[in-house]
Amino acid sequence: MQALTGHKVINAGIPGEVSKAGLRRLPSVLQAVQPNLVILCHGGNDLIRNMGRAQLKENLEQMISLIKDTGARVILIGVPSFNIMLDVPSLYEELAQQHEIPVELESLYD
Repeated sequence: MQALTGHKVINAGIPGEVSKAGLRRLPSVLQAVQPNLVILCHGGNDLIRNMGRAQLKENLEQMISLIKDTGARVILIGVPSFNIMLDVPSLYEELAQQHEIPVELESLYD
C-alpha cells in the first residue's frame, strides 16, 4: 500500500488477536504512531471463535472513538463471518453509519 499511495504505512496488526486485546493495545499504538488515517480491520478472530457479535461491536465502537479522538480519520473494513455464505455482519455497516466513517464490505472476499 505504501508503494501505491506514496504515504508511510505501518501495519500494527497482530495475527490471531481478538478485538478485546486490540482495544487494550490501541491507545499505545496511537500514541506511538500518531497516524492521520487508520484502516481498522478487526473482528475475524472474534467471529471464528464465536466470541459474540455484541462484544465485537462494542470493542470496535470504542476503537473508532479512540481513533477519532486523536483527530485521525478511520476507514472500517468489514470482516466476513465464516459460514456457508461469506457475509459481513451488519454491525460493520451500522458502526460506519453511526460514526459517519467509510466502510469497505467486499475487499476481503478475494
